Amino acid sequence: MPMSKTIFALHAVLIALAIPASLQGQDLWPIEGAAAGEGIVCKPQDYIGSELNFADLFINAGEGTDVLAPRDGIVTSFYFTCYLAHTYCMTFNVDDPDSLVFRDAMIREEISRSIGERMKVKVDPKFVGLAIAIEVAEGETYFISGLRPVKTFRTGYEIRRGEVLGKVGFAYRGIDQPCIDFSRSINTKPADPMSIFGLKSSYLPPDVKTIDYLTHKHPVEDLKEDFAVFRASLEEGHPGLYDYTPKARMDSIFDACLAGIDEPIASRDFWLKLLPVMHALRDSHTGLLARRYASTDNSAPPVLFGLEGGKVKVFRATEEHSDLLGKTVTTIDGVDAAGLIPEVENLIYGTDGYIESQSERLMLSSFWRYYGALTAKKEGSGLVLGFSDGTERSLVYARIPQDRLRPDWNRGSRIEGHFETSRIDSATAMLDINTFQLYEKDLDDIAAFIRNVSREKVGNLIVDVRDNPGGDPEAMAFIFSLLADKPFRGATGSMVMKNDTYDFFKHCYNYGPESRGMFTEYRPVGGKEGFYLPAEKFTEVAPCDSIHFGGRLIVLTNEFSISASTIFAGIAHKHGRGVIVGRETGSTYYQLNATKFASVNLDNTGLELVVPLVKEIFEEKGAADIPWGRGVIPDFEVKMSFDEFTRPEDRILDFALALIPRLNEEAKARNETAAARRRTKAVFMAAAGIVLIAGIAVVAVHFGRKTSQPL
Repeated sequence: MPMSKTIFALHAVLIALAIPASLQGQDLWPIEGAAAGEGIVCKPQDYIGSELNFADLFINAGEGTDVLAPRDGIVTSFYFTCYLAHTYCMTFNVDDPDSLVFRDAMIREEISRSIGERMKVKVDPKFVGLAIAIEVAEGETYFISGLRPVKTFRTGYEIRRGEVLGKVGFAYRGIDQPCIDFSRSINTKPADPMSIFGLKSSYLPPDVKTIDYLTHKHPVEDLKEDFAVFRASLEEGHPGLYDYTPKARMDSIFDACLAGIDEPIASRDFWLKLLPVMHALRDSHTGLLARRYASTDNSAPPVLFGLEGGKVKVFRATEEHSDLLGKTVTTIDGVDAAGLIPEVENLIYGTDGYIESQSERLMLSSFWRYYGALTAKKEGSGLVLGFSDGTERSLVYARIPQDRLRPDWNRGSRIEGHFETSRIDSATAMLDINTFQLYEKDLDDIAAFIRNVSREKVGNLIVDVRDNPGGDPEAMAFIFSLLADKPFRGATGSMVMKNDTYDFFKHCYNYGPESRGMFTEYRPVGGKEGFYLPAEKFTEVAPCDSIHFGGRLIVLTNEFSISASTIFAGIAHKHGRGVIVGRETGSTYYQLNATKFASVNLDNTGLELVVPLVKEIFEEKGAADIPWGRGVIPDFEVKMSFDEFTRPEDRILDFALALIPRLNEEAKARNETAAARRRTKAVFMAAAGIVLIAGIAVVAVHFGRKTSQPL
């Protein structure tokens, strides 16, 4: 190393040693001109009146003092907030960013008045403020609220450490002095807001009761208590509980589940007991999750098998069992494999309506996993597979790294990030959308891409929404407006079970009995269950005036095109905009249950029930060419097989690209036919014109002769 660099490196080390370890990498205190820790009025474990402050840091400064970004990051959201209680916050979108600074006081007055009307609570407008969420690292987000605006932000844009975010306002009506509220989360869970500034922290992680998911057996009375919460939550809150299974049948399934809880069992076995209800519900947005557990078993057999073409086959294996790849399994632990298929299929829940593609995918890729759950396999368990050639192989469950299994499994998205754009050739461009939970900057970039494609008169645009779990329907509608050739609607209706609070909210993580006002605009409709949003709320979206792609649209879908990605494909189908290639979408064409979700705590067993509260309706039952309960069915289907997931080729995209010449020929033939019809019509019209003219001439001559005779 050159001497100069050696001295520089040594100097840097000495400087680092001279700085206390707690200050190295320390974040910037968010108040301009203040030292770290200065102005704290409430820290974690302090009380605001009678309310325990669990994870927030309230920092006082003079009203109007600049608030600074503690670290570089990306803006993920920017909105107005009003805390009615420390644990209950109402949020409001920034509708007109350009006039935000000028109209701040007026907007806060309007929000205060709206809260008063909806919640019957008087709120001083000064306690309404702006909040900003900044993602500072993968999964780590900072939240700062109680701001007065100095500028507006767009989601997806970069923030720099020290950048002015706003000015100090009032964060919470329980603290009647100017302050901001700073909090932090890691992977959506609360995190320490103090140590990042080099402060001694008072934050205490939540004392979460962990449960041995596999072996700890719960008393029958505890199991029945959790079951009662499970059933009551679905019956009170789920807007689509009886859409695919009639009430009488669903009641009998609930009753049978309760009758089966007759001895102490572990949480995993209780989860299995509830699956018949989840299976009958047929809803991809309803979840039954294991949140609080001390251990699970992630072991697997060294040979993975799934269902293809009605047969159970081996599709992945470790090297020592690679000779089994592709072989047909006839028995599993001595039981006929074909006879196990219905039992395994009954464990699948979370598929919408009567959609076939998602169940087919899960049976293909995860048959072995469901069989393991059915038979309580764990590390060290044995497995015996019999094959169609009369051979058998004894195997043992173990913790096997994925990279030991061959061939590689091409799962999930083919891209990183929210979206990706590309030019396949001079005639074809591609927009691959991983999620519709897009930043505003993402939408700007997508719009710029479509503008360029349109200006360059590219003939084909492929929009890939495979493996897209959905997201923001407004973002989806904006993108479709750049492609639409006529006005369209996303939803045509919206329904909830109650327009006030719900009794089961007392068991929820994210709502409480005081949570109300979410659905005050919903109204009863004669002869219908529930409450509905008025029809005038569902306005049409017009095609974008300034940006429009008018060429051929090809939409790629598959079984994991869910929620907003199903809506995107559904609008394309409904309006005949382009062609759909791939497989049936994972959400139904007619409706889906989503938008707001209640996370219900089944406290004794550590399970969490996720209940969607809103049914979004896109088409009335029977009003389209798609069968009720099915997803958007592609115009050109690409059948599913193991090869699709174990080879590098993209079968659906390849099919779409090969389809383009055929579509071009068909379009050319249609144009030629139309041209021929126009020519025939023109000849006919010309001939008719000649005949008409000749007829007029004859009449004229005849009339002329009559009028020229002497009187």
